Amino acid sequence: MLEEKDLKLIKQVVQEVIEEDVLPHFVDVYNRFENIDRKFENIDQKFDNIDRKFENIDRRFDGMDQRFDSIESTMVTKDYLESRLADFRKTLKQSGGKALGQIKLMAKELHRNGGLSAHQVVQITS
Repeated sequence: MLEEKDLKLIKQVVQEVIEEDVLPHFVDVYNRFENIDRKFENIDQKFDNIDRKFENIDRRFDGMDQRFDSIESTMVTKDYLESRLADFRKTLKQSGGKALGQIKLMAKELHRNGGLSAHQVVQITS
């Protein structure tokens, strides 16, 4: 059997082994986990900053969407302009044709009444 002094010696040796060999390993592992925790905190902060930036960008895009909706509701489309220009062109041709007919009629009447010569009528109506 082991005596009291042998037990004390074993206890002392075990304590020395723990302090010299085992404890430093535990401290090293603990420090590594602490460093990892700090890194994760930094990563979390960076992700929070990125989230805030994206939220700001989303708000700006929402504002732009509203402005684009306003612009689209008031702007004139190419199809609409082409249609209106075609109508205007037709109106001008009709007005111009009607006015030209009236000018020719006046020139012929003036020639018949002696106010214009045949040469002047040709110049006016060509």
